[in-house]
Formats: sequence, structure tokens, C-alpha cells
Amino acid sequence: MFGNLAVAGVGGIDYRSDVERLRRVTSGSKVDVLLSHHPPKGVLDRALLGVNIGLAAIGELARLLKPKLHLFGHVHESPGEAFYDGVVAVNPGPLFEGRYALIEMLEAGKVKVSLKRA
Repeated sequence: MFGNLAVAGVGGIDYRSDVERLRRVTSGSKVDVLLSHHPPKGVLDRALLGVNIGLAAIGELARLLKPKLHLFGHVHESPGEAFYDGVVAVNPGPLFEGRYALIEMLEAGKVKVSLKRA
């Protein structure tokens, strides 16, 4: 199990400012977990009509920060787990549907994801 985790987050309303701030404050710092409202473009971001609605800026930030885990939501229709650019991505899906995820940070930087439905 990890000792200390470095966690960084990006909100949903003013994500551009959050992305810029994170780029400044995390310069050279290690981030283990990235939290964002929006998914990165092309990762668990397919909406109801089949359109990918993730944000390129979020993917660019993840590539810069290189977190082990990226947690996000926003797209209710695309719950799941994916792997992109060395990052484990998780959209647990909406809690109002009983969806959630259990995450275990294992030794050697491994991440174990269990998607659940109550």
C-alpha cells in the first residue's frame, strides 16, 4: 500500500483556469491521482448520441502529470475502466444508478479497480 499520495484536481465549471493553475503548481512535482469532472478526449467519454465529449486539455494535463490513476465522471453513459498513456482511467458512473468504484493502490505503483453497482 502507498504511504502518502499526491492528489490534484480539476473542476467542471472553470476547468481551463484549473488546468493552468495545476500546470504551474505541479511543475516538477509528482501527482499520483488526478481527479477531474470531465474525462480526457476519447477516454470513456462517449455520450448518449455516440459523440465523444471529453476534453483534450484534460488529456494533455494527464500526459504532463503522469498520474497512476485518473478519476472522473461527467459522462453518465460511459462508466468503466480504461488505460491510456500509462494512466489507469476510471469513470465509476452515476451514483444515482448505484454505480461506484473501489480503488486499491498496490505496491510498486499498481492500481486495482473494482467497478460496483449497488
